[in-house]
Amino acid sequence: MELDELKKIWAAENKKLESRIALNESLIRKMNFDKAISEAEKLFRLSLLGRRLALTYALLSFIAVSRLGVQFAYSIPAFMGTIAMVCSFISHLAIKKPDYENDSVVELQKAICKFRIHSATHAQFDTWIVIGWLIVMIPASLAILGVFVYAKPAYFTIFILAGFLVTFTIITVSKKAYRDYDQKLKASEAQLEKIAEFEKVSTE
Repeated sequence: MELDELKKIWAAENKKLESRIALNESLIRKMNFDKAISEAEKLFRLSLLGRRLALTYALLSFIAVSRLGVQFAYSIPAFMGTIAMVCSFISHLAIKKPDYENDSVVELQKAICKFRIHSATHAQFDTWIVIGWLIVMIPASLAILGVFVYAKPAYFTIFILAGFLVTFTIITVSKKAYRDYDQKLKASEAQLEKIAEFEKVSTE
């Protein structure tokens, strides 16, 4: 076999090998990208659901206020619950879902980082908003049904004890949830960072 033929065979085989390597790298990058986006997307959807629920809770509080009327011991706290939930809704208007198809990897990474920081800074605020809303809405809801928690010492004592239990439970669950939330978003950021670095090296 002549040298030129050997060179052609070697070049063809080398081209095939490079093609397979490029394909494998592309598949790995796609898998990592899909995994990072999948985790982030779940958390974005959860937060956007929470934002819509805040508006729903505000509406329920307002309905309770209108039903309770001049029973100010119940209607005024319920009205404060309405305001709190509206504030919660407004505070989360900053959450914007990335455009996964058109944004670059770096832009997606920035969006997820911004979302993670927003979630971390609002964690305690959101937790206490929920606790406060439950504390004012449970007596208000019972009052609509004819059970006046503040009127009887026995009812009030049960309410206070239940309030401590609910507060402890929500704080404990929220801390764990937001900690997991933060870790998953950091993992998504890290995966996108690796992809961005790989793309940078590939173009150099």
